[in-house]
Amino acid sequence: MFGNITEEDLKTDSYQASTRNKQIAEAFYLTNEIEKYGSGFIRIRKAIAAYPTMKFEYRNMNHGFLAGFSYVLQKISMNQTTVETTVDTTVDTTVETTVETLLQLIRLNPEITQNELMIKLKLSRRGVEWHIKNLKDKGVLERYGSQRGKGGYWVIPDK
Repeated sequence: MFGNITEEDLKTDSYQASTRNKQIAEAFYLTNEIEKYGSGFIRIRKAIAAYPTMKFEYRNMNHGFLAGFSYVLQKISMNQTTVETTVDTTVDTTVETTVETLLQLIRLNPEITQNELMIKLKLSRRGVEWHIKNLKDKGVLERYGSQRGKGGYWVIPDK
């Protein structure tokens, strides 16, 4: 370690940091590779404080400094009803959002192709086809003209 800092000092928030090579430290600072000089150990301890089983360990060695993290997996229990409700709500919300986005894309461009919808929605072909089939079955979406994308267009009927 450099200067008068000991490993025990690094466990406190009151040590005085020093730089071995001020030019290298300045270069790292100016290129945004570091935010502040000498505050890393304090910020790491604060960042992991919310994780009781996580440990930040470090030690001074002959030719360098070794730092690492370790943790113990915690067993989290949830009741089955909570899990099912959370999954159902998440899936329903995601589907609703995707459907709203799909319909908005069609409103903006009635000639949009399924390939374009795949890209814009970040869905697979089968995902887009599934949504389109459901919307057609509900009478929310109609296709006129070519089914292959050339010359065809989408219509969202008024209800």
